[in-house]
Amino acid sequence: MQSQFFQTYFRGLIERCVSVTIELKNGLQIQGQITYVDDNLNFNLVDPEVSDPLKQPQLLTLKNSFIRGSTVKYVHIPYEELQEEVLISACKNEVKKLKQ
Repeated sequence: MQSQFFQTYFRGLIERCVSVTIELKNGLQIQGQITYVDDNLNFNLVDPEVSDPLKQPQLLTLKNSFIRGSTVKYVHIPYEELQEEVLISACKNEVKKLKQ
């Protein structure tokens, strides 16, 4: 059974309208507000901004972007939005599930 922890956590970010930076495996970083995330951790971002617009000028006109989960390397969440207690307790629960 696949863990739904990350999907649930990212949906919480959607509810709080948090802007994140998604770093892709090719090094491109896209910042925007998550509007959707699914089981495969595919993301939709609204008003995406790229980290280096000179290298990717074609992305400057996008109003929405779909990011395939298999291309994501990291999701950078602002420190003030991390909710450390939620992350720690969820990780402990996952470990308990694995031990059973």
